[in-house]
Amino acid sequence: MKNLIIAISAIISISAIAGTKEIPYFGLNEGLLRMFVYTPKNVKPNAPLIVLLHGCNQRAQDIDNETGFAQLAESSGSLLLIPEQTKFNNSQACFNWFSPFDFLRNRGESGSIAQMIRYLQVKGLASKKKVFIAGLSAGGAMAAVMLATYPDMFKAGATVAGIPFGCASDVFGAFKCMKSIDRTGAEWKWLVKAAYRHRGDYPKVMILQGTEDPYVSPDNATELKEQWNAIHQIEKGSVITDNSKMLHTSYSNSKRGSVVETVILKGMGHGLPVDSKNGCGKTGKWIINHGVCAADLLGRFFKLK
Repeated sequence: MKNLIIAISAIISISAIAGTKEIPYFGLNEGLLRMFVYTPKNVKPNAPLIVLLHGCNQRAQDIDNETGFAQLAESSGSLLLIPEQTKFNNSQACFNWFSPFDFLRNRGESGSIAQMIRYLQVKGLASKKKVFIAGLSAGGAMAAVMLATYPDMFKAGATVAGIPFGCASDVFGAFKCMKSIDRTGAEWKWLVKAAYRHRGDYPKVMILQGTEDPYVSPDNATELKEQWNAIHQIEKGSVITDNSKMLHTSYSNSKRGSVVETVILKGMGHGLPVDSKNGCGKTGKWIINHGVCAADLLGRFFKLK
């Protein structure tokens, strides 16, 4: 009876936030972020949860439907959690992935994102086992923060034009990281291990990057790969797709198989790729119709399709 009451309560709560709606009160919000949730029509209690982090000068409403992630939510019955940055925190509405106050576990903006996830889980709306995260640009860098400092919270995640965790600790360092960086895999791994002592498996990671990105150097994709390959103790890599639009490579270890994948988007600039011709998203600010659907790739990587 208790479980039935909880399930009914969860369905009622879901109905109350159908579509993309703001949840103004979700607990401790030290990072002063806003919380938006997209709820698909066919959602069930304890649904898979996808956390989607926007880029600079974007808002939650810019990346729910335009990116194809709303369609992924509908087809998979997943909730979309879309934290939104404010101009009070950052004049360009970028997530402060480079600020120690915001990238430490359970502090600042990362703590607010974690609290949003816990809120949905406590309410019985979101699964505790099927939680995924993806982010674009500064959101991609913040996704890397969440994967590194909350590895126990996520099953898998992705960065799009992102930056490795631990690359910078102030705004000047952040700009330097965006241009060019070069560290060893062991150095990158140490930064993750030093941030949070995690003894279990780390989340699987997909790294997407345009080769012609003028804002975030493609070098970052290489360094992200080195960081997560070191964490996962990668033993071999194999090409999945190599065509005029992308080079998609998988990296595996003997324990878990494919755990790191890179998608190098040939000739693409700074943004998240969509494929409007085939019904995935539409062109917008930092959303590029490249003929590759990031939402589709991630749906398969997260095993939601």
